[in-house]
Amino acid sequence: MTRDELDRLAELEAKATPGPWDVAVDSGYGGPPRVYRGRGGGFCVLDADHERAIADARLIVRLRNAAPTLLTAAREAEELKAWIFEAATMLDFIAQGLPPKDEHIHRLLARV
Repeated sequence: MTRDELDRLAELEAKATPGPWDVAVDSGYGGPPRVYRGRGGGFCVLDADHERAIADARLIVRLRNAAPTLLTAAREAEELKAWIFEAATMLDFIAQGLPPKDEHIHRLLARV
């Protein structure tokens, strides 16, 4: 994911109802499953084939609850990718018998 995509996803996550969320499969009224936020935190009804709606509801809940951790991991992966690029650039200079540029050294050390 790009930084812009991560930023847009983080913005959506921040505006969404905070977790943890859960699924009510048999809510006693005989309708489709509900995804809800705690007691009295509101809910949305998934209107679809019952078995598929249960699977969808469970996926929505798991992804919503995992969103902060997933976003952090994605951002850390992006930072690591940038660090690896800086290290590879510096190593390329060294392999060519050239001294690494100060800018590469500074950027590399700034990420450590």
